[in-house]
Order: sequence, then C-alpha cells, then structure tokens
Amino acid sequence: LLTRWALRPLRELSDAARTLGPDHLAQRLDLPPTPTELYPLVLSFNEALDRMEAAFRQLETFNANVAHELRSPLATLIGATQVALLHPRSAEALQEVLTDNLEDLERLAAVVRDMLFLARADHGERADAIEPLDLRVLAEETAEFFESLLAESGTQLDIRGQATVQGNTGLLKRALSNLLMN
Repeated sequence: LLTRWALRPLRELSDAARTLGPDHLAQRLDLPPTPTELYPLVLSFNEALDRMEAAFRQLETFNANVAHELRSPLATLIGATQVALLHPRSAEALQEVLTDNLEDLERLAAVVRDMLFLARADHGERADAIEPLDLRVLAEETAEFFESLLAESGTQLDIRGQATVQGNTGLLKRALSNLLMN
C-alpha cells in the first residue's frame, strides 16, 4: 500500500504521457507537486517534447516549401503538353515543346536537389560548388525566368547595383525565386 501510494505521482505522469500525440504538439507534462525527485525527469521529458515539436514544425514547413516550389513548373509542363496535344503538330513544333519541357524538367530536378540540400543543411552539411557569383547576373536570369508572371501581375522589377558573393548558383537562384514568388 505504501509503495502504491509512493508511486502514484509516477503513475499519474505515465497516464498523462499516454495522452500526448501529434494532434497535441504543444501539450506538456505538468510538474508534480511532490515528490521533487520527479522534477528533473518531467523537465527533461518536456524539453524532449519541445525538440520534437520544433522538428515536426520544420518538417511541415519543408513539405510546404517543396509543394510551393514544384507547383508552378509542373503547371507549366502540364499546360504546355496539353496545348501541344490539342491539335496535330509538325515534328519541329513537337521538338520545340519537348525542348521547353526538358528545360522545365531540368529546373524541377534542380529544385528537388536544392530542397534536399536544404534538408541536409539543417544537419550541418555544406553546399557544393561554392564560387564567386555576380548577383546582378543571377537577378537578371531569375527575372527573365519570371518575366511572364511579372507581366501578368503588372509588376515591374528594377535591378540596380553590382555585387559579387561566394555561393552556390542553384541555391542563390532558388532564394531569388522565392523572393519573387512571395
């Protein structure tokens, strides 16, 4: 009876821990009023829950970013292919569509590669192919890629200045693309 009474706070903590789950990411265990010997255990457990919640949120953000990054190029590919299939085309016209689609597919592959790098970068991995880059040239290339989207939205882009940085071309273009998309 004495043992059951002494272990009651531990049993209550165990019951509370069973209610934790992905639907209640912010839920934490309450510190027991007594015995104080359980405080370090509860604090450590709650700190572990904090780290797990942060990791879960980071994964949600990553998934949202991947979906955002892939949506536009996929829509472009689908639309171009549907238009090409709508009416009979010459071999040259189909060749042009396939060439454009290949460019978009290469961009998609680069997006996936960059997103995978970003996921690994959170664990300390560094970017490959660091080289001096002209930011103005990258900005102009990125603006050219979004030219039709900018025109459609009535937005005008004014690129000024000159700067050179050490970086990875794909990642910097991705960052500039994100700025323009947002």
